[in-house]
Amino acid sequence: MTDMQFRQFCDNDSIEELAQLIMDTDPYIYADLFGSKNVARKVLPYLFRLDKGIFRKNSYYICLRNGEIVAMATLFKADDTWDQSSVKTAFIEAGEPLPESFDAVSEYFKSAHNYTPGTKACNVCVSKNLRGQGLGDFMVKQLIRLAGNSDICLSVMQDNIAAVKLYQSNGFKIIYEFDDYGGYGNAPIKCYFMIRFYSLT
Repeated sequence: MTDMQFRQFCDNDSIEELAQLIMDTDPYIYADLFGSKNVARKVLPYLFRLDKGIFRKNSYYICLRNGEIVAMATLFKADDTWDQSSVKTAFIEAGEPLPESFDAVSEYFKSAHNYTPGTKACNVCVSKNLRGQGLGDFMVKQLIRLAGNSDICLSVMQDNIAAVKLYQSNGFKIIYEFDDYGGYGNAPIKCYFMIRFYSLT
């Protein structure tokens, strides 16, 4: 991966490419939060400008190849919580209505981020046409490096076997199984809560 550049997302980077990867990270939560990639592209700049909660821009990391964003990941600290009021403000400033699913997905974000201490690695996503080439492993290793001497926790869908194996190969352990958000009006989905303990390094 020597030809790859890993760094924080910045204002000069393509919000279009980042929005696509954010929408691709999960088939439920970001579709329910934004409604579409086009809305995400419009709202994200306002969220990053507000720079609060889980939309603090310095929590978003990208991997570039030939100037194109080919992967993204987020690394949240304990105080990077779900700030519903700032998200609503961003939608208003972008001139976009809140989707019908907003309140339901807000409850998901609140439970995922506001009651989980420590460092949280979320939303590791690689461009669909580049998967299976080691980029996911590269991104996870970068997040571990950034976390320093902190434990890292995350949740992953139980049926995402490739992701579960990727995290396990990087020292993450399955702590428990739980029912997680499966989309607005849908049944919950089975997920694993996983932790990589710093003491294992």
